[in-house]
Amino acid sequence: MLLSLGCYTERMTEKGYASVANSADPSYQGIIKNASMNDDNIVQCGGCGLAVQLPPPSKKHSLHCPRCNNRLARSQLLAFSAEPALAIACLFALLPAVFLPLITINLFDVTIPATILNGTFALITDGFPLVGILVAFCAIVAPLLYANLILIVHVSLRWRLRGAFGFATHTLHWLKHWVMIDVYLVSLAISCFKVRDYADIQLGWSLVGLVASQAILIVLITLTKSDRYWHAWTLPDKPLPAPQPLSGAAINENPQFQANYRFATQEINHATAPHSDIVTNKKSSRDGKSQQQTSCLCRHCHLTQAIQPMQSVNPTQPRCQRCASPLFEIAPHSLQKTWALLIAATVFIFPANLYPISILMTNGQRLEDTIMSGVVSLVSSDMLFIAIIIFTASIVVPFAKIAILVYLLITVHLGSTRHQRLKMKLFHFVRWIGKWSVMDLFVIAIMMTLLDRGRLLDFTPGPGAIAFGVVVVLTMLAAESLDSRLLWKSYDRKFNPSSD
Repeated sequence: MLLSLGCYTERMTEKGYASVANSADPSYQGIIKNASMNDDNIVQCGGCGLAVQLPPPSKKHSLHCPRCNNRLARSQLLAFSAEPALAIACLFALLPAVFLPLITINLFDVTIPATILNGTFALITDGFPLVGILVAFCAIVAPLLYANLILIVHVSLRWRLRGAFGFATHTLHWLKHWVMIDVYLVSLAISCFKVRDYADIQLGWSLVGLVASQAILIVLITLTKSDRYWHAWTLPDKPLPAPQPLSGAAINENPQFQANYRFATQEINHATAPHSDIVTNKKSSRDGKSQQQTSCLCRHCHLTQAIQPMQSVNPTQPRCQRCASPLFEIAPHSLQKTWALLIAATVFIFPANLYPISILMTNGQRLEDTIMSGVVSLVSSDMLFIAIIIFTASIVVPFAKIAILVYLLITVHLGSTRHQRLKMKLFHFVRWIGKWSVMDLFVIAIMMTLLDRGRLLDFTPGPGAIAFGVVVVLTMLAAESLDSRLLWKSYDRKFNPSSD
C-alpha cells in the first residue's frame, strides 16, 4: 500500500487517520493510485512499514505516518556546521564534571568530595564490578563517546574515511539510548536529600558543567540523525543546508543518484505484498521477463529503496545501496530474542526485589533495605516525593516494561488487529522509560562515595543491586530487539487492499 501525504503537512489526527486507513474506502484507494504515479519522495515508515509519498520540502514542518503516527521527517533547526561546535562544548563541560567534585559534604568534621569516578571505583573495588561498569558506562563513557563520535563523523566526512564514518554512524544510532546524564542528575538530587540529615552539603562548580553538558546532549540527540550524515556522504560536492527536512529529497534532486535510488513506477501490486513489504513493483528485465521488486527501509541510514526478493536457490542477502547494511523486511529472530531477554529479566526481577539492594552500617547496627523497604523508610522520614520517584523508577517501571512487552508479543502471536495506535504508543513508551530504572544504581554509587566512612558509617550495595542491574539491561535490550513492524503484520493481512 502506498499513501500520499501531499496535503498532510502536520501531525495526523485520529479522525484523519481513520478516514484514509480503511481499505474499503474509495477515496483511500484513489489516494493510493494517485501516489503510485510519482514516487520520487517515497519513504517507508520505520514504525509500521507503510510506504508514504512525502510532499514537497518546506522549511518548518513535522511529517508523521497517517497510520501509526511515527515521525517520518522533520525540519532540521540545527545547522550542520554547528554540530562539531556543540560536541566540543559538551566535552569541555563534561570532562571537569567527571574529575572534579559535583558536591562536597561535611561529615563528622571531615570534608568528603563526590565525583562520578569515585562512585564507580567504589563499586568495583567493593566487589560489585558489573554494577560499577554499568554506572560508569551510562554516566561517563556513553556521553563522552557520543560527543566524540559526532566529531569523528564530521572528520570522516571531510577526509572521506569510509570505515570510520560507517562505524561512527552505526554506534551513534545505538548509543543514544544509553546516555543517562539526566538520570544521574536526578539521582544526585535524591542522594542529597537522603544525606542531608547526616551532613552539610555544598554544591561544586563542576555541577554546572554537568547540567550544561546534559542540555547540549539533549540538543544533539534530538536533532542529529544518521540519515542526514549519509546524505552528506552521498553528495560530497553539495553542502548540506541547515533546514534538510526530507530524508530523500537531496538524493532525488541529483540525477546521478536518482537512477540508483528511485523506484520503478510501472505497476504497484497490492495483493502480493503486506505493508512491511509495502511497495511491490514489476520491472522488465533484458530477456523480457517480469522481475518483481519490493521497497525496503534501511534501519541504519533510513533510505527507502527497491530491492529484489531473495531467491530460493543461491539466496543473496540484500544490502543497502547507500550504507551497505543488511536489509530485512523484519529484523531477524526479533520475536525469539525479545522473548529470551524478557524471560531472563523476569527471572532476575524477583531476587532484585527480595534481596537487599543496599546495606547501611551506622552506630554498629546493620540496616538492610530492599527496594520496597527503602521506599517505606523514605515515607516514614517525611520524604514522600523522593519515595514516589524511587518507587516509580525501581518498582513500577521494571514490572511495567516486562508486562507491556509481554502484551505486545502476545498480540503478535495471536494476530490481533485492535488498538494498533495504542500498541505503538506503548512500544515507544517502553523504549523511552527504560533508562530511568538505572536511577537506583546511580543513587547507590553516589551514596557509597558520600557515606563509605569505615565502621562508624558505612554504605555498601546488597546482592539485590546485581540482579536489579541485570533486569535493567535485559529489559532495555528486549525493547530494542522488538521490531515494531511485527505489530502490523496481521493488520496488513486483514486490511491490505487487492489490485483488481
